[in-house]
Amino acid sequence: MKVSILVPVYGVEKYIERCAVSLFEQTYEDLEYIFVDDCSPDHSIEILERVMERYPQRKAQTVILRMEENRGVGYVRKTLLEKATGDYITFVDSDDLVAKRMVELLAAKAQETKADVIDGGFAYFAGGQAESSVMPSSDSQSVYLKKLLLQHVVTHQLWARLISRKYLIDRQLSFLPGTNMAEDYSMVPRMMLNARWATVGEVVYYYRIDREGTFTNAHSRHHVVSALKANATVADYFMRHDTRNEYRTPLQIGLLLAFSSGGAAGIPYEEMQNYCPYQPAGLLFRCCHYWLRKGGSWKLVGACYRMMKRLYCIKLKFA
Repeated sequence: MKVSILVPVYGVEKYIERCAVSLFEQTYEDLEYIFVDDCSPDHSIEILERVMERYPQRKAQTVILRMEENRGVGYVRKTLLEKATGDYITFVDSDDLVAKRMVELLAAKAQETKADVIDGGFAYFAGGQAESSVMPSSDSQSVYLKKLLLQHVVTHQLWARLISRKYLIDRQLSFLPGTNMAEDYSMVPRMMLNARWATVGEVVYYYRIDREGTFTNAHSRHHVVSALKANATVADYFMRHDTRNEYRTPLQIGLLLAFSSGGAAGIPYEEMQNYCPYQPAGLLFRCCHYWLRKGGSWKLVGACYRMMKRLYCIKLKFA
């Protein structure tokens, strides 16, 4: 079973050597490595190429693609997915690290269960030291997906998981070019709606939280617009494929976060509707959107989001 490891590269010259070493020292053999240089302004690719020389077997399995212009992570992930040839794929950020047995453990579970998505645990790390770890959800798949749609309840990362490439092709799931913030959210809930899901209860991935220059302003207009587009992609997919409306309520609660964030960024409601043309259903949701459309405080809508999310989580706990 062939596994494709897909890695976007941009501005990571301080970190890519350790990342590449952890990838090339995988205990699993049948691998394909695809790196995409998104016009990185530093020496990331030269460092990567030097590391490759130390692993001739892995070098033969490696492809480096170069964008003609900087296209952003959404476009790069779409390109990586299109170029992959493995039975399964896994995404890795080029400033992070992976456990030596990451692919071995996830692939063994894939072969055992024939699942479409296999999740492993991950740990946050900084200063070269692993900190808190997060194991895969023990919830049922339905509850886990509802928590994903609520947003800010469980993580929606692409990494630390193995994904069937055939499953993505059959479901016509890919990334939206230009969605460079929340591009992972645009994919994961859609991917999980009909997937066969399995988990591995070991840490397989180390997510860096001390990278210099990491963007933290959640209300940047550019990033909020990208997040609105990601939410639109998810909402449209669930409106078409959630035929029993099982996920309508958590989806609408999560959309309140997107629209209140747009208000915080100073984006008029009519413009937000252009990016995310969603029509709320239900009195409470319609009232929140009416309030925003009439220029009401986005803070109030944000407070409604937090309250409704908390209440819905309590409902899930006792369901």
